[in-house]
Amino acid sequence: MKLRGTILLIGVFAALTAAYFYMLHAQKTSRQTAAEAKKMFVALAPEDVVALRIEQIDQRPVVGVRGENNQWTITDPDASIAASQPVWDYAAAGIASLMNERTIEEQPASLKPYELDEPRLAVEAQTRPGQKIRLIFGKMEPTQQCRYAQLDGGPVFLAKEDAFFLLNRSLLELRQRYIFTFDETGLMRVEFVRVRRVTPAAPEETRDPAASTSIETEESIPVVLERSPRNAWRLVKPVEAPADQEAVNEFVRQLQFATALRYIETPESLA
Repeated sequence: MKLRGTILLIGVFAALTAAYFYMLHAQKTSRQTAAEAKKMFVALAPEDVVALRIEQIDQRPVVGVRGENNQWTITDPDASIAASQPVWDYAAAGIASLMNERTIEEQPASLKPYELDEPRLAVEAQTRPGQKIRLIFGKMEPTQQCRYAQLDGGPVFLAKEDAFFLLNRSLLELRQRYIFTFDETGLMRVEFVRVRRVTPAAPEETRDPAASTSIETEESIPVVLERSPRNAWRLVKPVEAPADQEAVNEFVRQLQFATALRYIETPESLA
């Protein structure tokens, strides 16, 4: 092949390659533009959401506020409840990234067909600039991909189920459920005893079948484990000895990630 023909083919190939990448870029830009057009809050970042009130159907609302240190605090139903920071951040992101997949009705005559008259979820938010937002979710639409929603009493629109998932959080999910909390050093010392329930036997001549049986407990010898600066565990009590590192590390892991399954906020009796 002559040099001129080779140069021509190289030029054609370069032009086709450039056109292909330009097409990919144009498609990506088009998708981004379409996504931006769907956003309900164009300039709102998750960290700009400073207060949230989340109310699930037939449940008491949960209110959280973001402090100056960017940490969330639960203020209702009880200010003593510690907040799960990642879950509140997810909820804030759910507000900031909310999209209108499709407008269903600009001026709805009734919210009942969408089950927005008694919302499955109602969320109120306040942003750093002072904007107040009220968002409600109803039932899912027939394809089961989106859910009917309404923002600030405006049109009924379709929101992705993902948005509903980020915001549909119960108090149990919104609270800090780890039983133990640690700093960055982690666990350095563990002391525990095994507790065994004991039912004392009454003498035969005084035993009353109708009487309630008292229950007592007894504790085992305390076991103490300590971790050295080199992260090696050692048994301190009841005897000084090297510890089974694999067994102790698994035990410590269980403690570090232990979570509560249910809470009784104000128990009348520990019995």
